Formats: sequence, structure tokens, C-alpha cells
Amino acid sequence: MRSCLATLLLLTSSVCVLADTEAAPNVSPDGRHAIHNIGDTAKAEHHFEIRTRAGAVLLRTDDEASKRWLPTHASDILWSADSQFALLRYDDGKYYSTALYSFADRKLIDLSHVIDGWTVPVRWVSRRTFIVEDSGPHGGKARGGGYHYRKTWRIRLQPLRLECVYTSPTVTTKDDPEAY
Repeated sequence: MRSCLATLLLLTSSVCVLADTEAAPNVSPDGRHAIHNIGDTAKAEHHFEIRTRAGAVLLRTDDEASKRWLPTHASDILWSADSQFALLRYDDGKYYSTALYSFADRKLIDLSHVIDGWTVPVRWVSRRTFIVEDSGPHGGKARGGGYHYRKTWRIRLQPLRLECVYTSPTVTTKDDPEAY
């Protein structure tokens, strides 16, 4: 009985360790698609893939066609309510950038990032409208001061394109020399 209990505890702890290192894919609301982060972030070959429920790969960020992508995982993933689009943050060197994937077009549109700053997804407003936030500076000699503002984007179809319909006022903060 004790050996059975010990074996059960060992198996349970092994599963817990496996769960910590193997992140589950981020699945669309309709369950038809998922975004998988592949590989260890400490190694250069980590990337993300977008797949169908059956496992067919729609996009790999480490293939020849995607060589402009740095090794990165997808994070801050936001799905449109109808699961036709995925908004995601990816690392672009030391910066955060945002991209939109269209399942109908099988196309990834890069919103990139602002110079010396980050662009991160915030939320979906409607089926075809979303908000991202630009902020900075975050690199180089960035100190405590900075700026941030939000942009509202609308997805236009046939052909697929993005239109910025609103940019909020920029909020700036002053550098606090006593913080260093």
C-alpha cells in the first residue's frame, strides 16, 4: 500500500513538473484553432505556430517565409469573438510588438512597435475593431519618464487591411531623478 501511494505521489509530481514546462496552447473561442509556443526561450529556435484543431500548421514563425521574425513566443493573445482573428504580442528583440492574424486570409499583419517602445494589445471593442497601446521609451537609456497612448484599429476586408480610426492623447510622465 505504501509503495502504491509513493508511486502515485511520484507520478503526480512528475505531471505537475511537466505541466510547468509544457505550456498549453491558447485555443480560439470556437475551438477550431490554437496558438502553440514551441521550444525553450533560452534557446534560439523557440517560436510560435498557429494550427487547426486537426493539427495542420497555418503559420510557423521559424520557417523560410518568416525569416524576418526573431525567435519569439506569442503572448497576450486576444481572440475576436467570432474566432476569425487573433491579436498577439511578440518580442522583437528587447521590444514588444503586436500582430494580427486573419484565419480567412491566412495572413499575419505586423503592427510592429514604436521607436524605443512597446506596442501591446489591449482589447477587442467589436468583431472588427481592437485597441493597442504604444508606450516608451523602454530601451537604451530609458529612465523613469515616458509616454503612452492608445490606438483604435478597424479591420477592413477585401482586401484585408487595417485602418487606424482613433489615437488617444499622449500621456507623458516626467523622469524622477531620485528614483535612481
